Parts: sequence; C-alpha cells; structure tokens
Amino acid sequence: MPAALAKVSSRSSGGSPRAEPVSGPATVPSSPSGGCSSPIRRSWRGSACGNDGLNDRYRELYAKAHSIAPAKGIGWHIWHNNSFSPFYRAAQDYAEFSKYSDFLKVVMYNNCGGPRLAQYIRNIQSTLFADLTPEQVLDFTYGVQQYREQPLDRIPQQGLSADYVLRETRRAARGVTPAVKIWPGIDIDIPTGAGEKKTQAEDVYQAVRAAFQGGAHGVILSRKYSEMQLANLRAAGRAVRGL
Repeated sequence: MPAALAKVSSRSSGGSPRAEPVSGPATVPSSPSGGCSSPIRRSWRGSACGNDGLNDRYRELYAKAHSIAPAKGIGWHIWHNNSFSPFYRAAQDYAEFSKYSDFLKVVMYNNCGGPRLAQYIRNIQSTLFADLTPEQVLDFTYGVQQYREQPLDRIPQQGLSADYVLRETRRAARGVTPAVKIWPGIDIDIPTGAGEKKTQAEDVYQAVRAAFQGGAHGVILSRKYSEMQLANLRAAGRAVRGL
C-alpha cells in the first residue's frame, strides 16, 4: 500500500453505513452471572452485551473473508460518537480490534464535528449530566477525550480543528498493532444546519495533512462523492501530493 492513500467513500446518505460496521469491543466488566443483567450493561449505550455480539460477528466475518480471499483486507467503521462520548469510547478497544481487523476507518469528521459535538453536549447535559451546565459538560468532555476546541457557543459555526484530527489519528495508530492500518474518515461537505460550519478547501487540506502527521496509512474522504464540492476534493489531493 502506498504511504499516502486517499479514497472517496461512496456510501449512501442516511442511517448507518451498510458496508462498514459501526461499533467495537467492550471493556465493561461482566455481571457475576456472565449475562446482561447488570445495571451498567443495561444503561450503557453500545453495552457489553451488544458489543460482544457484534464483535463475534466481526470475528466470523474476518475469518470467513480471509478463508475466501486471504490477500484482501477487511475492516470496520468506528462511529463518530467515539470522539464525543467517554462511555462509547471506553467500549472501543483498538488492541482488541487488532485481532480481527486489517484496517479501521475511524470517523474524524472535523467540519460537521462541531455541530455534532454541540448537539451531543446539549443532549447529555439535559439527561445524565443535568447537575452541570452545558459549558461544564463540554469542559469535562474535552478533558476526558484529550482534545480541546472552541467554547460551546462557537463550535457549531467553527467546527473542530485539524489538531483534533491529529490527536485522534495518533491515538488510534498507537492503539492498534503494526499490522492494522488506520484510515481516518475526513468529511467533505457533509450537510449541516443553517448557520453551522460548512466545509472549506483549507479545512480539508489541513485535516488530511494532520491525519498523515498523526500516523495514518491513508484517508477515506467521506461521506459520499455526490455531496462534495470539487474545490474541496481537490484540496485533499493537494495535501496528499505535498506529503
């Protein structure tokens, strides 16, 4: 595989990707009975039960795919919530993924990431963290997730920075074994709401550069070609050619 590789996603809009599984292994302790009765399991989105079952399917698909075509790689999509929710993030074990993955597409959409993070903060502050202010929840999230961006009233309009992409790429690359490729998902013109962050060519250029600086083996330009402005797509090519 070349050192600099960019792919354009052709996934359909809406819902979860059809060809890219969306979760990963859990590290939540099991209940004494080994089942799903623990309150932690019931309340944890992407619970150990769900993740255990999904990971079993990953292992089976990995084994079957390699029995048919040993030279062809198989990997999984890591949902964007991995960047926002510490609970979901705790269930994504990159070392465990390495046992049944040839690559991981880790979502690092920094343009639409601003509006998405702001919505996550508003949602979780109104429920789980209702004793805190939204700004306190955001500060907690930045601390636990180990990146720091703009204040809550600015991230919907400004999005997340290339530094976020760098940090998340570096974390993923360090978490897997050397045999597993990390292909960050870089968003180009994923729709956002009125008054929210829109992709600019410089955003794409800086995000792609940051991904490779963080140790990426390639990038997946997301989410689908029909959404992308050609000027923004060209910026990704310019970044790859400049490596």
